[in-house]
Amino acid sequence: MKPLLPFALLPLLLSTCRPSPPPPERIAYHIKEVLLLGTYEYTYRDIIYIEDPNWLARLFKVDHPLLFSIVYHIQAGIDLSTLTITRHPTDPGHLIISHEPARILSIDADERAIHEYFGAPNTYPHPRLLEEINRRKPAVEQLAISQGLLEKAQARAHLLVEELLREAGYTTIEWHIESGGPEG
Repeated sequence: MKPLLPFALLPLLLSTCRPSPPPPERIAYHIKEVLLLGTYEYTYRDIIYIEDPNWLARLFKVDHPLLFSIVYHIQAGIDLSTLTITRHPTDPGHLIISHEPARILSIDADERAIHEYFGAPNTYPHPRLLEEINRRKPAVEQLAISQGLLEKAQARAHLLVEELLREAGYTTIEWHIESGGPEG
């Protein structure tokens, strides 16, 4: 009966043995390898109307007005190279993570999605089209920001990093945005 006692206690011992979570420095190193974590993307459609301001050209139909639809892809996320991870001084399962706020990572017009509605034959791509697309990017970016793109990207980044850290054995993750105060 005595030789069976250690085997009977083995499940109890194994259930209480849990590997300690990896040190925050190692986790920060692996997370920073990713650099930019794009976590949210918006797609915007815009209409661009181009008309030659030269009234003489319009009179002789040298140039025709052009109408294009454009699709912009805007991606936002956090720069993981700014991430700092420290362990809470009294609780080894509690991490404090700080980083810069989410930002726009890219804004691009999808060239495959450009559609010309009317215009002179063989005018695509119109020489002023790229200029007009680039001129409108800041307005599209501001629209995305006003609709909450940065907040959604930051929340999704926090969720993703928290899931990874909880899998590593950490129980509490506290966020600090460097330009603001603590966030849940």
